[in-house]
Amino acid sequence: MKARKILPQQQLLSECVEQLQSTFKPELKAIKSRIQDLISMEYLERDNENSNLLRYSLISLIEMQVKNKSEMQLMINFVLF
Repeated sequence: MKARKILPQQQLLSECVEQLQSTFKPELKAIKSRIQDLISMEYLERDNENSNLLRYSLISLIEMQVKNKSEMQLMINFVLF
């Protein structure tokens, strides 16, 4: 999610299942529950116009809290890399 920033929920579910299949067979219900936990903790948020889209929201939180543009860029680079 960090690299893409926005992803449809179905694609996120598919990619989670694909990546975890070599280790175990994940239940979709458990993945959906974990996505909801990440939304509750404000790591992810649903798009205002399309509720099927999930947005990595940590970037939005940083942008709201940081006033200085150069400081914001440093924070974003730290989080993404």
